[in-house]
Amino acid sequence: PASRLPPGVSTGAIADFISFGGAQKVGNKALSQAAEQAFVGGLNDILVYAAILAFVGAVLATALTRPQDFIAHGSPAPAGG
Repeated sequence: PASRLPPGVSTGAIADFISFGGAQKVGNKALSQAAEQAFVGGLNDILVYAAILAFVGAVLATALTRPQDFIAHGSPAPAGG
């Protein structure tokens, strides 16, 4: 609730207040812990989604690559037979 915010902080500016370290400057330990938990939770979500997307991309790349798409390397075939 807005009544529990430090003086001079509006609800519209709470994200800026927390992200720029206002919670630590004020000394409100509960607000500081809430900001840290929100950051870690959001980062965790982003990393999980990125890992899932990378895994799905790898599976699709493996499944959609045809053997004809590979170029054979090695000694050239003898010419003329």
